[in-house]
Amino acid sequence: MEHKIDYKLNHIKEIPILSVRDTSKNYVYIEIRVNYGSLSETIPEMAHLIEHWLILGTERYPSRKDTYDIIEEVGGKMNAYTSDMHTGYWVKVPAEHLKRAVEVLTQIFFHPLIKEEEEDYAKHPINVELNGRMKDKFYQLSALRTRSIFEKTNPGYRLLIEERLESVKNITREQVYNTYNEVYVKPNISIGIGGNFEEKELDELLNEYVGDRDGKKINIDLKIEFKEEIMIQDLKNELISIAFKLSEETPEGEILNYIIGGRNSARLPTLIRNEKNLSYSTGSAFIDYWGENLLVTYSDCNIGDHRLVESLILKVCNEVINGDLTEEEFIIAKQSKIGNIKLKDNINGMVQNLLGYYRIKNKVYTLDDEIEEINKVTFAQFKEYLTKLDFSKFAVARILEK
Repeated sequence: MEHKIDYKLNHIKEIPILSVRDTSKNYVYIEIRVNYGSLSETIPEMAHLIEHWLILGTERYPSRKDTYDIIEEVGGKMNAYTSDMHTGYWVKVPAEHLKRAVEVLTQIFFHPLIKEEEEDYAKHPINVELNGRMKDKFYQLSALRTRSIFEKTNPGYRLLIEERLESVKNITREQVYNTYNEVYVKPNISIGIGGNFEEKELDELLNEYVGDRDGKKINIDLKIEFKEEIMIQDLKNELISIAFKLSEETPEGEILNYIIGGRNSARLPTLIRNEKNLSYSTGSAFIDYWGENLLVTYSDCNIGDHRLVESLILKVCNEVINGDLTEEEFIIAKQSKIGNIKLKDNINGMVQNLLGYYRIKNKVYTLDDEIEEINKVTFAQFKEYLTKLDFSKFAVARILEK
């Protein structure tokens, strides 16, 4: 007999609780998310540093070892991460240890000690990570591309890695404490839970352990102004990224990405990598920056070939939006995107999907809803969507050889 998956939106202490209950699972996954990430920072790496500092001790579990031991002794896992849009803290444990998971995670999020003596320990992994990214040219290209897209971003996000390392060095414990108290508040928080749990027990635990933190919602003011940004380095190959603004229709934008470069057999990899042999890694991505939909293309190339690769990217993108497209190609891209959505059909992915779409749509929006929206797009509708796009303006980021 097919088991049933139940989705639910609840509010506890004014915080949205998004859940996906699947009694066939033997575990629970819980994530608490704050809408404060790299794009929100006014001090570079502040969101990342808060993430690392919070796990170093809480009122009930005063050390990092105490915090992790209580989860790992029952076979659970715990971690945290910082993205452009948010910071997330998660725990995954056997289903019978739901109470332990809720208690520990809420301790980290709502009751951290943020001890001054832990400053070096909090900063060390960030320095290691940033130094590692110095060697990751595509990461640097991504940071450079953001500078080329937005006229108005926070000062921190426009800094490159060397400047971010200096910022981490200068951040004080007081700044971390004050920023935490300012942004880790109800209007910026959401909680996602998935797996095998009893709803009544879950509600009781969240009511008991979730902190009641009032404050103001973070407002992100991103203004697009496409331009060119160039970084000069000592390289073995060059990199280029071009970004285009899309209209607000998300399903059509996702399909367009799968036509341009979102899969290995899409147009950009086929032309630039397979036919022209100009690149090892090339493709595209659909990105939503707080409601601004963008198609982002990227490619590496041999020294001196970046202008040729640029012309090919522009050629491919403009051919598609000007109607050089068959219905068969549209159908293949659509089915490929649907298949990719289905690969997220695990509890962790489903919870993260619920949290991500709640920020945009302010409602429960499941993987099935996403598939249904993609399926509804007809070839005629897609061609009409293409007529709304103007790719005459675009952002360019280049990392070139000295």
